[in-house]
Amino acid sequence: MATNACIVAAAYAELAEDQERGTTVPCADLLTRIVEGLVALFEDSARVIRLRCSIAELRLTSEHRRALVLIASELVLNALKYAFPETGGSIEVSLSVDVSHARLAVEDDGVGLGAAAKPGDGSRILDELAVLLGAPIERAGVSGGGLLASVQIPREPLD
Repeated sequence: MATNACIVAAAYAELAEDQERGTTVPCADLLTRIVEGLVALFEDSARVIRLRCSIAELRLTSEHRRALVLIASELVLNALKYAFPETGGSIEVSLSVDVSHARLAVEDDGVGLGAAAKPGDGSRILDELAVLLGAPIERAGVSGGGLLASVQIPREPLD
């Protein structure tokens, strides 16, 4: 567990590094390392979490990469904390890129939002980070249970 914590801490330290203004940096490797590290920290023998990552390469400024990775981190942490209260499950993280948009999606097959779910500080922070990327976070229940949270980011202002 200590090794996983060190890996995640090193990745977050890398995320905090600023680059020269206007310089773009790759997102895929860092995003993957953080997501995989978070899942490894929460998983144990009684609660197996199956993670599937499909992360396309995308280059962003360090500020935009930071927002994107922090959104993904918070969505994965929410799934790890709330989606599987008693058992394990599956989380899928994807980042797809086309000519006009990049789309980050985090989907789990857990318990879903439920009627009692209320937005908290994490939701407020997510929404503020999404504003930086120029796109709101959309949350929807998945048939059969679970939650899909996604943000479709217009490429033009980010390039």
